[in-house]
This record gives sequence, C-alpha cells and structure tokens, in this order.
Amino acid sequence: MMNFFMKERRVYAGYDLSGTVLNQYQAGSFLASIAYVVDKGEGYLKLFQQNKYIFTQDLPLDNCYDATMITMIALELF
Repeated sequence: MMNFFMKERRVYAGYDLSGTVLNQYQAGSFLASIAYVVDKGEGYLKLFQQNKYIFTQDLPLDNCYDATMITMIALELF
C-alpha cells in the first residue's frame, strides 16, 4: 500500500480498492496515519516530506477526529 502512495502526487482523503480517488480533498486523519507508517519504515522519506505540512498547520477546530489523529501522531513522531 505504501508503494501505491509513493507513486501518487498528492494523497487524498480516501481511495477505493482499485486505487481510484474517492474524495478531492486531503484529510489530516488520513495523512497522519500514513505519516506514522512512513516514519516506521524505510524508503518512504519522500512521501513523508510531501505530506508533512499537516503538522505545520493549525489544528482544525471543526473536526475533532482529524485534530486528535494529527496530535497523536505528532507526539509519537516528534
């Protein structure tokens, strides 16, 4: 699965099993979990670099799940 994301220019908020994008936006909850896996594996630094911006933005005030996932992953990574 990580090899699939390495080939993508942007990681969107969801995909079906064939790799088709389901949503045309990015979600912190989706990207945070990928960032966690990227940090634990080798060879995925490019993917982390492309998506690390989620840790530099203000936490969303209207989406508790995104804010929680981003915070949990940030505490684990940094």
